[in-house]
Amino acid sequence: YVLEVRVVDTVGNRGSASRATYVLDTRAPAPPTFSDPAPAAGNDPRPAWSWETTGDDWVECRLLRNGVEVQGWAECASPYQVRLTSQGTYRLEIRLVDAAGNRSAPTGSSYVYDTTPPDRPVPVGPPSSGSDRTVSWTFAMPPGVTATCTVTRGLNRVDERPCNGGRYDLDLTGQPDGTYTLTVRFTDAAGNVSQPGSGSYALRTVGLPGRVVPPPTGGPAPSAPSGPGRGGTGVVAIPPQGSTPGPGVPTIPRDDDVPGVSPGRTPSTVIPPSDEGEEAAGGSAPRNAPTRGRDPLVADPFPFEKLAPVIREAVTGTITRPTLPLALLAIVVLFLLAQNRIDRRDPKLASAPVEAEPELDFTLIIRRPGG
Repeated sequence: YVLEVRVVDTVGNRGSASRATYVLDTRAPAPPTFSDPAPAAGNDPRPAWSWETTGDDWVECRLLRNGVEVQGWAECASPYQVRLTSQGTYRLEIRLVDAAGNRSAPTGSSYVYDTTPPDRPVPVGPPSSGSDRTVSWTFAMPPGVTATCTVTRGLNRVDERPCNGGRYDLDLTGQPDGTYTLTVRFTDAAGNVSQPGSGSYALRTVGLPGRVVPPPTGGPAPSAPSGPGRGGTGVVAIPPQGSTPGPGVPTIPRDDDVPGVSPGRTPSTVIPPSDEGEEAAGGSAPRNAPTRGRDPLVADPFPFEKLAPVIREAVTGTITRPTLPLALLAIVVLFLLAQNRIDRRDPKLASAPVEAEPELDFTLIIRRPGG
């Protein structure tokens, strides 16, 4: 609408007209649009929204938290940024105001401010070790999260990929033996990462050295161990614990065998031979021949019966791992005792004459000058 005004004097003269224009507009503008809205969710306490305007139009903003108005309608400029102090769902609403003062319908954009990470995943997988090269883990997936699986062997990263189906399959074809650790992390829509959940699997395809298994009961007894010059393979079959070895099979004592008198075991006793015993038994060895176990330089046999039962058992019985130091000590003591008796009864040492060394005579000789 245009209004024109002019002045007319008393004699009828008309002046130039003045014009005023008024635009009558009652139509609301179209709602504005966000050119760069804030993300749907995040853990950033300073989200921002952007939009564009044209002409003489401007924008009014209103901020709500969980449906409750935090900031009322007011003129605002792009980009619009707020500082958040508590978690929740924030919604920014904007509306366009034209030159006539008509306001558009509001347009909103929501932002979920979340700083709480998801729960730790709990992978459930194969046994702790095995020889299978294809193993799997499963885990429960909370809603609205994504999962990332990483496999490492020591400091080496073997694999890393998304595993959003709640299952991870590991193929170790061509991989060496070792302990493989799976680490699972959840990431929610706000970008919060959970604490890692892990599971381990030790791949063991190289077996330990085997043992020679004894023949079944009733079968032929294994041959006695052979050494150099005796033929055979020199392999000793170890009978199962608690069984009775067959002929020619040496008994391998257990670590819990202790020398001395124990249940089911009688200490061995060494009886020194004598000439009278041999004659009484009808032995054919001559009297002056050295008897078994007797040194020809020693008149009396060594008194084995006087030794302590523990030493006698260690010397005459089977030497086991716990009694090895004691057996070595007993052997040294026996050697020293036998050597002492040999030295004292050696006829060569006994008949050797003892001659005194001549005394040294020191005489002072004085020489005169020129003589």
